[in-house]
Amino acid sequence: MLTTGTEEHKDETEHRMARVVAAIVGLLGFLAVGAASADDTTERGEIRLTSPLSAIAWQLAVGPKDSFAAVSDRDGSVSLFDLNDEYGERSVFYSPIRDEEPDKQRSIALSPSGDLIALGAPLVRGKPNSAAIYFFRKSDTSSVIFTIEGLPSRPMTLRLSNDRGGKRLLLAAVLADGQRPMLWDVTSITKAAVDPAVEASALGSVLDEPTANFFGDCGRSECHSWNVAFPPANSDVGLIVTADSGLVLYDQDFNLAGYASWRERPEIRRAAGISFSPDGTKFALGKLALSKRELQQGDNFACAVDIYAFGKISELVDADRKFKRERIGRLVPTKPRYETAGCYLGRVTWVGNSIYAAGMHIREFADNNCKTFKDLADEFGKAEDGSNTTEANAMLRWKSLDDNAPDMMCIGTNTAMDVQPTAAGGVAIVTQDPWLAVYDAEAKLSYFSGHARHERAFDGLLLDLRDNIGAEMSLDQNGSLVVLRPLRTPRAYVAFDFSDKGKLDPLIRAVNDDLASARKELMQEIAQRRGGEVTLAGRNPSPPQCMGIDFTQPKSAVELSGMNDLRTLLKLRAPEEIRDIEFVPPQTKEAAWTAVIGTSHSLMYLDCEGHDLWNGGKPIAAVGRGGLPLRDEAFRVRVTADRQSVVAAHGDGTIRWYRLPTGELSRSLFIHPDLRNWVAWTPQGYFDSSLSAGNRLTGWLQSTPKAKGSWSVLMEPLVNYEKRWRDPAKVRDAILITEPAAPSKAPNQGQPKLSLEIDNSDAVDATTFRFRVRIENAGDWSTSTLPKFKLFAETMGQAAAKFGTATKRDQDWIIPGEFELNGCLASPGRRSRIWAQFSDPELINSTPSWRFITYTGQSAGTCPKPKVWGIFIGISKYQPGFPDLRYADQDARRMFEFWNRQSYYDRGQLVLLEAPATGDARKTTVTPDGKATTETADSSLRSVRDLMRKKLIDFGDDNGIGPADLLVIYLAGHGVSRWDPSTEHWYFLPSGIKSDMPLSDTITIDNLKNYLAAVAPRAPSTLIFIDACRNSTTSYPDADMKGFNPREEPLNLADDYKAAVFLGTGRNQFAFELSDADLAKPDPKTCKITDLTSTSGGGAFTHALLKQLSVAEAEGAQLLGFAGDLTKGMALICERQTLRFMPPHLTGFDRLFLPN
Repeated sequence: MLTTGTEEHKDETEHRMARVVAAIVGLLGFLAVGAASADDTTERGEIRLTSPLSAIAWQLAVGPKDSFAAVSDRDGSVSLFDLNDEYGERSVFYSPIRDEEPDKQRSIALSPSGDLIALGAPLVRGKPNSAAIYFFRKSDTSSVIFTIEGLPSRPMTLRLSNDRGGKRLLLAAVLADGQRPMLWDVTSITKAAVDPAVEASALGSVLDEPTANFFGDCGRSECHSWNVAFPPANSDVGLIVTADSGLVLYDQDFNLAGYASWRERPEIRRAAGISFSPDGTKFALGKLALSKRELQQGDNFACAVDIYAFGKISELVDADRKFKRERIGRLVPTKPRYETAGCYLGRVTWVGNSIYAAGMHIREFADNNCKTFKDLADEFGKAEDGSNTTEANAMLRWKSLDDNAPDMMCIGTNTAMDVQPTAAGGVAIVTQDPWLAVYDAEAKLSYFSGHARHERAFDGLLLDLRDNIGAEMSLDQNGSLVVLRPLRTPRAYVAFDFSDKGKLDPLIRAVNDDLASARKELMQEIAQRRGGEVTLAGRNPSPPQCMGIDFTQPKSAVELSGMNDLRTLLKLRAPEEIRDIEFVPPQTKEAAWTAVIGTSHSLMYLDCEGHDLWNGGKPIAAVGRGGLPLRDEAFRVRVTADRQSVVAAHGDGTIRWYRLPTGELSRSLFIHPDLRNWVAWTPQGYFDSSLSAGNRLTGWLQSTPKAKGSWSVLMEPLVNYEKRWRDPAKVRDAILITEPAAPSKAPNQGQPKLSLEIDNSDAVDATTFRFRVRIENAGDWSTSTLPKFKLFAETMGQAAAKFGTATKRDQDWIIPGEFELNGCLASPGRRSRIWAQFSDPELINSTPSWRFITYTGQSAGTCPKPKVWGIFIGISKYQPGFPDLRYADQDARRMFEFWNRQSYYDRGQLVLLEAPATGDARKTTVTPDGKATTETADSSLRSVRDLMRKKLIDFGDDNGIGPADLLVIYLAGHGVSRWDPSTEHWYFLPSGIKSDMPLSDTITIDNLKNYLAAVAPRAPSTLIFIDACRNSTTSYPDADMKGFNPREEPLNLADDYKAAVFLGTGRNQFAFELSDADLAKPDPKTCKITDLTSTSGGGAFTHALLKQLSVAEAEGAQLLGFAGDLTKGMALICERQTLRFMPPHLTGFDRLFLPN
């Protein structure tokens, strides 16, 4: 590269780059850098999935010192993962919204410092020279700070590399569609990433090709470049490009130095992965999959890794600049099952003495230690002789060039997309499952520091609907009911019924490895709900012939993808594949057959003459790329019997409804892999969801162009729009009515937005902590009228920050600030969360902006141990005429005892209020020194209420709750809702009241609210567990009309009091009562029968909760992960209860029992 050790050579290097810059004018006449064109920079908004790895992954980048990993997904999102802290950052950011071509490649690169992220984007649909590269600060991924635009095709791979000893940063890019490589000096962009006062710019060059159209001549229908590498500094080679057409070398002036063409060197055909040995004397080369035609021409050299000697240009090329090195070795895996066709090892990395390779290499894993094809469905898990197999894709590791028996690591059932080295001597890999994993230097899954059981592996939250071989997707007459069989373990059938009208949970599931039994159980539940047997429509029949293809016999997905005549007619370009086809029979003799075709890139509606019915009936040849471009593949398509809708199951786990006459998207549905949570939405922004799922799974993405090629790309949780956009009726009826165009702005788009920016957040080495706050949408405000905001730090509460002078940049205000880290935060290696929010979130509805920091300086003091404060209430005794409970008081005592004996927190004060069905009510108080006092009263409603209210008031006094402490509230008992003519109340605890009982004689949720209002400001971490007898499927239409829904009232505590709320729900009282025997070993045959003779027991929710709390105490937990594990634990106990969870809003509280 262009790094030198002498001043003389430095001058020569500057002269070289001057020559490159001088050539730019002639080479980049088409290229507009940082200047956006009007028709693809429109302000837009849409609902998007927000969970990391919620789309199929494409590329991977690892931060410096393995601090974080960034995975680019096919939908234009990027998932970020903290690799040092299991409870650290898990976030997603997004590229701007544009009408892009449906190409899936999204390249990503990190600067060596990790401060700058570059993300590629494809062409705008129908607009040449419109591909782009976006630049983000790692410290604030909600803004694009600069854009390189005008690229002739999508970037396939990006590489950022330092030059001149780190004084200059270069960006190299290889492109699709036979385009030449490109190079930019982006030094000013990386400076702007840490200093907003710097004006970002980029100046680039298009590199030469060896012969005319070299990159477009590969003997295939499409030719792409796949990789670009900056070689080690001990060579005079400046850059290497791998492509379908071969290999190209450039010198340190980035002039053409040599090449190898696939025509003369067929073993280099489809060159992709390239990696150098640590000493720089060799390189490894991997290739992508070959076609059947290419395989007929020779061996499958893609199923091997070739090794070549490296060195000076004079040693690598001959006088004609042709690459003359022959391979010095070939690493071949032990025989894979599909060696002649499916095997390829296109992702390669050389780490120490080991060479890792991955792509698609199917092997059988006898120990079955990962997801295999057998786990998915019977059709996948059979060998040729019909026996069961445990096959999966493998990553290989050769420990040396002489290793003839490489290690094999099971990496799941999908293609490996990228493999990158880690600083620790291992590798990180991302697959299409989607799955991200980090392996150590011994090729074992690595663990988070201090957690010998917690692997650094991350699964995407994706309901796998990618089975287009034997899976079912059936519909009722108009598509309001859809029945699916996803790929998962344990196996299951799932249905979603939009016609339910809110009376019951529309998501229905039947989990059973016997799929026939699961489907029967599911259909029985649907029939019970609908009051009779439901008729579902399967796949429509096929015409004898359509589009020149014989369809007398149904065609499988594999057969469809291999029909070259059909691919040619549809104008499909590699790697676009046909996934499914659904025919629509004519309704009259005069009418013609039509077909809906789902591909990996688009959804089409054609007649059998090949006319595109969604593009004016033009012949597909005249349309170009026909149909609708898709963000993710359409694996299954069905047309409703009423011929109004097309329903498609996409690769990202989303089911979408399109209007058959127009192709207009009308509705989307995402079902969480736990088969309990879901969210549905329309393009107009209306949504409905299982309680809390809308906030956790989706958000509103607002994409706003700004000055000089920058963008604001903000994601707001849907909880911000509950009152405006949550509308189950509009979502339910979306397929029946035509709505206005989708909004381009969120309801709060005009309000200021706040972003916290921290430079070098992974290496904070001073106790004086510096930061910046950026306020957007405030360009017309002055320094005196800017909205006030506060800064918070974990364990500190609100920080006493000092702020500098606000400066205006374009339409944003930037305010620098600093504060002193306390002893908790200033501990070497400590990971802490810092966040900023507006002082009045009710006035300015904007999500807090948070960042993690790692302290690397000297210790600055001790960190006091946090305390736990708690109120635990369980009432089993009720008024005459209202049934007593049996175990609510016992559950409350168990929770009280857990928090009293746990050792992570010091004890603040704990209060237990018990009202058993027989005997007196008791109130037990344990003080910080461990002393316990008990007072009793009779179990009448009034006595219990007085005991409870007294403690609610007392506990809200000045009790010493600190910013690092935890407040726990647990409630068990009956839960009753009542609509009062003058006010609404949900009796979160025992009532047994009559309709005419005065509210003053009851215990309502208002009592809890009054207490929280008094104490919550001092306790930023609040847990509320409600095991009250609540039927979450009950509808309250009269309350809904008045804007009050008792089903959601307890969950609103999360928003109002910054609490994490866990609500156990069931259909009746007996759902909450199981004997100890059933709780310990639930028997599916008897668990529906309640043992009325047992004197000891409890609810499934509390039983599973206690188990999960014990695990969390030992290992630590994220709240979202804790909720997921709790859901799984409850499902094992007869499915008596289900969980509703709402995370805290506008707070940094998201973790429990944090490891030091």
